[in-house]
Amino acid sequence: MTIIKPQPIKDFKRDRTVFIPYEPYKGVIQNLFKNKIIKSSSLYNSEIFLLSDKVILFKSIGASQSVMCLERLIASGTKEIIILGFCGSLKENIRIGSVVLAYEAYSQEGTSKHYFPNETSFKAREKLFSEVKNTLEKNNLPYLITKIVSTDAPFRETSEWLNEMINLGIECVDMETSAVYALAQFHKISAVSLMIVSDILKKDNWISGSSYTEKVIKYFSLFI
Repeated sequence: MTIIKPQPIKDFKRDRTVFIPYEPYKGVIQNLFKNKIIKSSSLYNSEIFLLSDKVILFKSIGASQSVMCLERLIASGTKEIIILGFCGSLKENIRIGSVVLAYEAYSQEGTSKHYFPNETSFKAREKLFSEVKNTLEKNNLPYLITKIVSTDAPFRETSEWLNEMINLGIECVDMETSAVYALAQFHKISAVSLMIVSDILKKDNWISGSSYTEKVIKYFSLFI
């Protein structure tokens, strides 16, 4: 039994939370839901917005921060988590601007081991994964199914690290997905991560992309 228990957040009870780790486009994502907001509040330096059918967790970067916020939302009634975010590609054939759906996440962050000390890989729940996949296909939006690694230290991605990840069959990198999948597995709820590729990590350099406003609106609006 843990000593500290997450407390529910009054009036933020919804079955679904859409988690947007960060917003690089100066309000583009927030514009997708600003007219639907019933109530808003701050939560551990992040923001939460109550909509009629969901809660939006906004600007919560990294594994520990995101899980700390999501614990409170799970205590409030969340049963499904959809991550809408951005990731890096570890393979040149997954280009900047591609959209990926993470079926499995490999943990190199420090949070998930506190939920499952002996596990390093966590999967999306099949039913929610299929729902997101079917929604994309219904709207004729292309995507790739990938395995992602989550790290706490993006400035320590070395060429040796990149080789190790590629050898493990990992294709993309972010900072939150594996911890959120572990959290969902622990609480026996659902989570899935849908991400736009914003950069590519190569053995000798890093390539960052530009604006993806059109893709953000096309893809993310389906789930907001």
